Amino acid sequence: EGEESEGNDTCMICFEQWTNTGEHRVVCLGCGHLFGASCIQKWLSERKHCPTCNHAAKRRDIRTVYACNLVAVDTAE
Repeated sequence: EGEESEGNDTCMICFEQWTNTGEHRVVCLGCGHLFGASCIQKWLSERKHCPTCNHAAKRRDIRTVYACNLVAVDTAE
């Protein structure tokens, strides 16, 4: 696992693990990038773009992701 699993369950703003409830629950923007809710809300109150891809974004674009366990499987070769 080690390097392969790094980043699959962490917020790209604070690098802490997100949760499935509470202030840091996993959310996404229209572009599909995932963040902790509290981090992306703060980010978008100061900036108007996704911190990962720079796609234009507003706070109303934040969508809750409903998942008990979320694991990204890297299928790239």
